[in-house]
Amino acid sequence: MIEMDGYIRSESLKNFNDLMTTFPDITKINIEDCDGSDDEPVNLKLSLKVHQLRIDIHLLDDAIIASGGWIFLLRE
Repeated sequence: MIEMDGYIRSESLKNFNDLMTTFPDITKINIEDCDGSDDEPVNLKLSLKVHQLRIDIHLLDDAIIASGGWIFLLRE
């Protein structure tokens, strides 16, 4: 399990790929805070990859999510 906290940025897909290389058994992302994205193409690629890998996404009870964060969450 990992926690998401912050904007989805241009380097987010590379960072996620690096994370998955180091920790290939990740099965869940807890969203603590995701106010949005400053790079929509990367957001769409990242969210598609997460959904293709069937990684569960969970909103924490006090999560803050907006704009591109909803795109990330709901992308199928």
